[in-house]
Amino acid sequence: MKKKLAGILSFVLVLSLLVTGCTSNGSKEDDDGTVTIGIMQIVEHPSLNMIREAIIEELDAQGYKDGENIKIEY
Repeated sequence: MKKKLAGILSFVLVLSLLVTGCTSNGSKEDDDGTVTIGIMQIVEHPSLNMIREAIIEELDAQGYKDGENIKIEY
């Protein structure tokens, strides 16, 4: 049972590394100079919503405003 679970976890890890490695290098920059930032949140949950909002607030505090110089997709 433990070998099977370890095998499945190893497969998932290798698959995720392959998918991550096959993405384009660098950040995506639109024609107008804005950078697109993606936040992956599969489900709505109060704690996950707080994390997403904190990320957006910290970006704002660093001078990155959604719709001005960055585009946030979630």
